[in-house]
Amino acid sequence: MGQTLIKAEGLSAGYGQTPIFRASDFELMAGECVFLCGANGSGKSTLMKTLAGLLPPVTGRVLRPTGARVAMIPTGIPKVKGFTLREFVMTGCFSRSDWSGRLSPEAENDADAALESLGIAGLGDRDLTRLSDGEFQKACTASALAGKAGVLLLDEPTAYLDAENRISVLGTLKKVARETETAIMFSSHDLSESASVCDRVFAIGADGMFRCGSGDGDEKNKVISSIFRNKNIIFEG
Repeated sequence: MGQTLIKAEGLSAGYGQTPIFRASDFELMAGECVFLCGANGSGKSTLMKTLAGLLPPVTGRVLRPTGARVAMIPTGIPKVKGFTLREFVMTGCFSRSDWSGRLSPEAENDADAALESLGIAGLGDRDLTRLSDGEFQKACTASALAGKAGVLLLDEPTAYLDAENRISVLGTLKKVARETETAIMFSSHDLSESASVCDRVFAIGADGMFRCGSGDGDEKNKVISSIFRNKNIIFEG
């Protein structure tokens, strides 16, 4: 993997002074795809908001290289009628527009490159409301890439998708991480499919522990199993 883009030291996230898991150290590195799992209410979204700088840590700190951009993509972004796919992706570049709102040729090229990397360039002129949910999820990811985000945090990107689109979106995330040297972390309840594409697993367990697992399937499966309170549940990826 490449350089460290996010480093958490003694980090615990939460609201107010109540942590959702015990203080932990971990890193997100360029080119890797990380699966974040945990039960409903375990704090996956809260952790992502903390890593993105939207919430302050309860304990510890989050370190990023100077100039590193972090983008969080929440679930349930609406499809707005009247916007084409390419126009939507270009909104990720608006922070780089001039005083009149015009984008530079470089920014437009970045948007086109993001569309290509997600495999949806051929849909650029299609209205958002005519995209499938899987295509639109890829468009949301492309918008963040076009904005030169080095770290992408995706909250439930496969929610509401059918099996074919889930597999397509997850496979695309791994491909994009590799090809663009982006660090991608995504949360999901699709355990087997997510474990099969990720490089590492982060799990917020029912016991309040934060665990990391990488390498072969056995190690990742062991970490995923930690999220269950009922020890009669056995996960096999």
